[in-house]
Amino acid sequence: MKKNNEKIIIDIAKKVFEEKKINLGSSVNTTKNWDSVNHLKLISEIEKKFKIKISFEQSLAIFKLKDILKIVK
Repeated sequence: MKKNNEKIIIDIAKKVFEEKKINLGSSVNTTKNWDSVNHLKLISEIEKKFKIKISFEQSLAIFKLKDILKIVK
């Protein structure tokens, strides 16, 4: 299940950030299109896909895709 979640998160990020080279280590600093608007889009897409609610505090703690994995576990 965890591997599947990783792939889903990466696929969503690729779509949101319009980048092909994305992995769990991709971060705000290494992803060109990761700005505040796309951060919100990413969170929204993750919430829809996993049917969860990410709190404001949790959203502020997301700097890498790996951080999302901890939330959706």
